[in-house]
Order: sequence, then structure tokens, then C-alpha cells
Amino acid sequence: EGVSAVLELLRAELELALALLGCRSPAEVTPAHIARG
Repeated sequence: EGVSAVLELLRAELELALALLGCRSPAEVTPAHIARG
């Protein structure tokens, strides 16, 4: 149960991060989306 909860949390965080970037999947993330320094 603990592992499932952690995986669900990671999935939700990834989904939110992608939405904030305007991407539908990790494959759509480009170097232009990455802030450095």
C-alpha cells in the first residue's frame, strides 16, 4: 500500500508539472522548457 501511494503521488506531481508546462506527455518536454541556474 505504501509503494502504491508513493507512485500515485509521483504520477500526480508529474501530471501537474506537465500541465504547467503546457505539455501532454514527457516526450513533449524540450530543452526550452528547462531553466538553468
